[in-house]
Amino acid sequence: MIFLSHNNKDKPVIEQFAIKLREVFGQENIFYDSWAIQPGDGIIDKMNTGIESCKYFLFFVSKNSLASNMVKLEWQNALVKAAGGSIKFIPIRIDGSDMPALLLQTLYIDLFGAGLDVAIRQTLDVVSGKNTYTAENTTFSNLHAKIRVNGLVWEVTVEATQFMSPISSFMLFFTNDLSNFVFGMPGESAYKSSEPFPMTLADGREGFGKLLGLDRATVPGHPVVMCVTCPEGVAIPLLVVMHEVSKGQFKSIPMTMITG
Repeated sequence: MIFLSHNNKDKPVIEQFAIKLREVFGQENIFYDSWAIQPGDGIIDKMNTGIESCKYFLFFVSKNSLASNMVKLEWQNALVKAAGGSIKFIPIRIDGSDMPALLLQTLYIDLFGAGLDVAIRQTLDVVSGKNTYTAENTTFSNLHAKIRVNGLVWEVTVEATQFMSPISSFMLFFTNDLSNFVFGMPGESAYKSSEPFPMTLADGREGFGKLLGLDRATVPGHPVVMCVTCPEGVAIPLLVVMHEVSKGQFKSIPMTMITG
């Protein structure tokens, strides 16, 4: 049994672990409260049963979990069992919080520093002893683009919502010919910028791409801001914002239009 100890506020991230673990080990072997505790069950009794029967205890360390008395009770009880050798205690840091003093001598998985995919792969490695991770599409995205229009200027702000993204390279995809458009990254002394180029998306849509990027990481609280100024009377049909997840490989990220 694999026990996932977390705070409910962190479920957007924890659910990604639960789903991957279920795919590999089966739902019956994962204690994730969303499916392990059903209406009518005693919550404390179910938690106790889960901890007693688990062989791997995953403690997701965050400001939310560290502030929760319930989670504190879970991980401290599990730590006592780990000291006796009956379970393996695996801390996973999901934000910039410091590790509790009791865990400073324990090697932890650093999702905040390494990213979601790496952290999931490391967790599977620890539990199974081999790399069973295969990349699949999920609905979760750490990066989100917020777009605000102010006259002729479109401001595209890319934010990291949960953890650091080490690569800050983005592609903006338009249907316009971009020869008269002006691009910039305000507040940045130096940034990378390509010439506009024609491209076709995987779904067959044709248009023009523009690469913009920084040498720093995108971290929570420190977004990447890109500005696009269009010629008078020309609309900007910005269709897609893509993130360079690895060298030359791009993945679209969610976009939200901000009004007012």
